[in-house]
Amino acid sequence: PIARAMQLTPFKPHYFNLHRSTDAFSSGAELRVDLIREFTTRVATPLSVAGGINLDNMKAIRDAGTAVVVVGGAITSARDPADVARKFKSLL
Repeated sequence: PIARAMQLTPFKPHYFNLHRSTDAFSSGAELRVDLIREFTTRVATPLSVAGGINLDNMKAIRDAGTAVVVVGGAITSARDPADVARKFKSLL
């Protein structure tokens, strides 16, 4: 993804997005915080991350330099979505 982002940078995108698909998530593929950190270090365009974000990995994703975090299932599938949303917000 980094090499491709560097190819696209001359087009001046506002953001790039790394998205871990549902298939990758269900097969047990880990969310690669090391890749996120490398991306944000090498690519000047802000990064958005989506897919598989939960309260356990949110801080690491944020600290890796992510500009935008897209959280879906961790909130919508929670017993108390409002409480979980507040917890995510407190980690920003």
